[in-house]
Amino acid sequence: MPQSTCKICNDLKQRLIDQSDTTLQFETPLQVLYQKSEQCGGVCELLLGSVIEMISPEDKMRTQAVLLAGGHGSRSLLRVSGASEDYEDFTFNLEFYISKNCDSWPEVLFLEGRNIPQIPSDLVCLTQMSEWLEDCTSHHSCCRLPMPVPSSELRMLDLGSTAHSDLASIRLVEGVKLTARFAALSHCWGMTQHLVTTKSSLNAHKTGISLRSLAKTFQDAITVCRFLGICYMWADSLCILQDDEEDWKTESQKMGHVYQYAYLVISADAAIDGSVGCFTQRDVFKCFESQSDGRSDSVVQLYARPAIEHSQYVNTLADHEYRDPLSHRAWVLQEWLLATRTLHFTRQELVWDCRTSFYCECGGFGRLAMNSSSTSRGTALDVRGLRGEVSKCLERSSSANMTTAARLNLWLDIVEEYTTRRLTKSSDRMIAISGLASEIGASDSGLGTYNFGSFHYRFLEQLLWSRYAVDEPPERRTNHESAPSWSWGSIHQPVSWDERSWLDSRASGEDFKAIASVSLEIKSKDFSGWGINHLLFVTAPCIEGIIPTETCLAYGQGIVQAKGATAEDVREAFFSIDIDLSEELQKGDLEVVCVKILEISVDGDSGHNCGSLILMRLVNNVNHWTRIGSDTDQIPIEWYSGAEIKDLVIL
Repeated sequence: MPQSTCKICNDLKQRLIDQSDTTLQFETPLQVLYQKSEQCGGVCELLLGSVIEMISPEDKMRTQAVLLAGGHGSRSLLRVSGASEDYEDFTFNLEFYISKNCDSWPEVLFLEGRNIPQIPSDLVCLTQMSEWLEDCTSHHSCCRLPMPVPSSELRMLDLGSTAHSDLASIRLVEGVKLTARFAALSHCWGMTQHLVTTKSSLNAHKTGISLRSLAKTFQDAITVCRFLGICYMWADSLCILQDDEEDWKTESQKMGHVYQYAYLVISADAAIDGSVGCFTQRDVFKCFESQSDGRSDSVVQLYARPAIEHSQYVNTLADHEYRDPLSHRAWVLQEWLLATRTLHFTRQELVWDCRTSFYCECGGFGRLAMNSSSTSRGTALDVRGLRGEVSKCLERSSSANMTTAARLNLWLDIVEEYTTRRLTKSSDRMIAISGLASEIGASDSGLGTYNFGSFHYRFLEQLLWSRYAVDEPPERRTNHESAPSWSWGSIHQPVSWDERSWLDSRASGEDFKAIASVSLEIKSKDFSGWGINHLLFVTAPCIEGIIPTETCLAYGQGIVQAKGATAEDVREAFFSIDIDLSEELQKGDLEVVCVKILEISVDGDSGHNCGSLILMRLVNNVNHWTRIGSDTDQIPIEWYSGAEIKDLVIL
């Protein structure tokens, strides 16, 4: 094998010597790598071999360049990039690791890693799950289940014997308390039909359920429970009557507590439906060999596999392209954020996530000790995003106290993430997040009453949400029964709060001035937001305006013109549209009213903006209005000079 003398290898060696250069990366065209590998028996040959072995022949033809990055405490990642004839770019990431850290060349470029069994049902994987659970329950004081435990009683699956037998009896039982040791299953229903519990099958399921009659995801989850010695399991499709609306309404409101008090949440992240299961086949790793330091008697064993992406578990706002199917579901957000400990079955590896620690099967992310000290805790919370902040919020300890403003800011972060996720039934928009709302807005939080996605504390500011779907046109509002138009729950697209500085603890009380006064009339409502007569009474400065019929709605930005404007004084401003108004605009200019509810200071004393709601009158009703948009920075405050104070009712 040729001696390692090429420029690429020599440059990397020099960077190792120069400790000030911590990037340790190079980029080279693939053709150059081919040429160098013929002269060099070192890193070049290893990299070229991985490209040849690990990517498809089609991608190999399109490959233009490779980039190696890592070293000095970070993993070594090979990014293969290229473009097709139609200029469609692609990237393929490989990661490299060795079985044991070594100071020799070229092993020193790479970090120690672990080989992952191809199937999670492997005894090695099951043993790893057991070790993680034992470590958490024995040593993590912050992972003790919250007290006091609510008195709720639930239907659950009694898993019978913990023996590993397909013939072991499973049955549905009533009256199981939250203090029982049970697992909760988090999974995608998908489009396939699997066994569910209905009014007609309830008694039969209480008698017994064959393991083989269950979807594969359920079978695999039960295997895990029995191996770990867990006797009960809760799953929505079997523990809630699927053809009984009253039972669903009652039981679904307990779901927040189910996931919060579960001994373990089993999360089938990679399964698009019940037929896929938890034990899915993972990516294959391959071993490449080369000489160490050019010596013929010393062999390097370097392992390569498709790069494992951890971002969806350490950062809730990770790019959607890196997410497993389950993390696209809206219901799953509260299941994940409220859980004390979760075992994720992902496409690539097992992931353990509890309120104290984070482990991954590959070992690449290591352990996040959230509670060993204030420094490590803060670092971990920053990395883990919403999960860490919610864990902090749920602690209820004096050392973990959050200000009311911080809780509200956390709630808005949760809503922004939640609304990016999918719901099969739009009517679930409020109920699927109600468990989180209940915990964030606990009686000692200072947030006050919760109504349709907003808390009493700084309620006016929360009304200034806007649709956040820049690549999608607005949709018709079809969710009138589950949320009023002033609530973000009334639309089925992502929302955001453009103006967040009002939650900055450094802002003075004069930075934001409430202009409107509001009161709510809500009857027959529970905490989830279900109810009728959800009327919002507003007293505020108002100006009449029109939305011109030629307004383009493609990008969700509308134009409002103030009435009474002249040719010399064209009062016109953009605003964020909530819904598709094309049907209304086909009939001509649309009459609206702009309602000033907040004044917002801009850069100290240099000027002011205002927060406005844009309302459309309901048909055949003089004073009942529906929200169609909002604005925090385009409608000038001068528009409201001398504006009439009106009483409005927003549905």
